[in-house]
Amino acid sequence: MDDSARGSGRLHLRSLRVTAPALLALIGLKDAVFVVSWPPVRLNPFWTVFVLGVLATVAELAFRRALRQGWPRLGVPAEVWVLALMPLAGLISTSVSVDPAKSALYAGRLAALWLVAVLVSAACQDPATARRCVQSFVVGGLLMVLVGALQMWRPELGIGSVNSQRILLEDPSIYVRPAGFYLDANFFATHLVAAAIAAIGLFMASRERLRGGWLVAAGLQLGMVVVTYSRSALVVLVVGLVLLLVKMSRRDRIRVAAVVVLSLMLGAAAANPATVTRRVVTIAEPERPGSNRTRLLMIESAARMAVEHAPLGVGLEGFDDVYPAYQDPGAQREIAHPHEVPVSFVAETGLPGLLALIAAVISVGRATVQWLRGGLEPWLGVLPAAVAVMSGSVFQYFLYYEVLWLLLAVAMARYGSTAAIASEGSGSDASRCP
Repeated sequence: MDDSARGSGRLHLRSLRVTAPALLALIGLKDAVFVVSWPPVRLNPFWTVFVLGVLATVAELAFRRALRQGWPRLGVPAEVWVLALMPLAGLISTSVSVDPAKSALYAGRLAALWLVAVLVSAACQDPATARRCVQSFVVGGLLMVLVGALQMWRPELGIGSVNSQRILLEDPSIYVRPAGFYLDANFFATHLVAAAIAAIGLFMASRERLRGGWLVAAGLQLGMVVVTYSRSALVVLVVGLVLLLVKMSRRDRIRVAAVVVLSLMLGAAAANPATVTRRVVTIAEPERPGSNRTRLLMIESAARMAVEHAPLGVGLEGFDDVYPAYQDPGAQREIAHPHEVPVSFVAETGLPGLLALIAAVISVGRATVQWLRGGLEPWLGVLPAAVAVMSGSVFQYFLYYEVLWLLLAVAMARYGSTAAIASEGSGSDASRCP
């Protein structure tokens, strides 16, 4: 049996092979409309597909059982089980939470995201399904580019969510920032960056006649990123590009660099070049009054909170309630929700949260090293995309960011499957007689 067969032979559920790519394609539409709106249950397209996928999977398993075909092994990799430590840490924190009910509710939200990761990772044991997931994610990102363009130049249509706000303290002008169907334009921009990185990964591994298409897709998405004026998304882009460029041939580096530079320039021209430039410059000004300095001061406040409320924290989602007592006078008074994950999550969940974060970083780090060494499929651009988004969690609160959980699910599934194949191969080699 070849490697691909061994890696996917344990799973032959059509329901999963359809559901997983659909989730990756529809994530950008998650709040476009509520498919089910029956209080207290409200389901957007993303969660509707997930629920239907679970029901279809259960039905298919029951049918197989009725035919006495046995129960297939879902083969969820250990790396995805590691992610379960996140909702577990949240659940543990309810015992000391300032608001146990809220902590339990959001621990359930993390658990739901983990279940999504389980379903997607089970489907992506099959490399063909995993690749379709990556392709679906990129195509979905292109749809989001269209949505963002309509929000920017046809705002009267009232599509989705638009952030109208000041960009710079010294500039009283109000700018339109497309946000797709997210509440925050930074989350929309990060989604597009992740899709662009995934598209470049497909470019690296596709046949010559298809490569140009994936590169054009990446360029369109990056152009829209600039229009959102998102600084954190640009940081995410830099991290992802560094990982991709390390793995590319010299010729591909030149092509990708040309497309990225051209896309960013066209995006700046479509927005306001001077404002975009000044906005980018402020990334290197952490002490600048406003959101930059507030983020820095909130990290310091969260660190004090974590120390004083060790070892179990203030409870998941308890940060907002406790933060006023730790708020620095120089921070913006109206901002109380954390704008980063690593320190605030530890402040909320204590030592269990710290261990969960460390375990997740180690797992993703090992997978990244293997990808860079050529041990994973070259088209797996969702892995550097996941690493890049994780780095962005230092600037944005990506704890419940569905895009990140989906990227991790696909990437960890391929890493776990490849490791299992290697283990089977070494085991069979060792069992042979000399």
